Amino acid sequence: MQRMTVAVMGLAVLVAGCGSGGGSGTAPSPSAPSVTSSSPAAPAGHASALEGTWRTGTVSEADIEATLRKSDLEEWVKPLRALPASNPPVGSNVFILEIQAGKWDLYWEPDGGAAEQLDFDASYEVDGDMVVVSHEGDSNTYRWSMDGDTLTLKRVDTTYGSYKGIPEEVFQTAFYMSREFEKQE
Repeated sequence: MQRMTVAVMGLAVLVAGCGSGGGSGTAPSPSAPSVTSSSPAAPAGHASALEGTWRTGTVSEADIEATLRKSDLEEWVKPLRALPASNPPVGSNVFILEIQAGKWDLYWEPDGGAAEQLDFDASYEVDGDMVVVSHEGDSNTYRWSMDGDTLTLKRVDTTYGSYKGIPEEVFQTAFYMSREFEKQE
């Protein structure tokens, strides 16, 4: 997905490591599905269940830090804080995930402001409870589950390299796993 510098919480700035450019890609793990199509490959029920607009509740710096610690990624909190900021840090954030018509786009709303793109222009493929999100030959794989109108994503694998020395897993965990997503439409 395209790389975009973004100010997020008091971590100063989290730069979306999911994207084109920078760092060399890592080889996919043997268990990672490959993506070659931009349209969902799962039965229609699975694809339609993910499609729509999803929104997190407020995500704070403390939420992101707790999520990174819980995911054994605590060592990356300080390096994230050290990334140069293009915007001042904010106290509350919302992530919006739009999944529709074969496209996967993640936006960030700092302090209730206008939505800014984070991960975008990606395609996705669903296989059971796995979704592979792909852009320019690399991909992130998540296990997804739903409870009513609540979507939970868990990071499984990535083929993206690091950004400024910080592994892609850190960015994906911060953006997609700090809060569950609630269906909006």
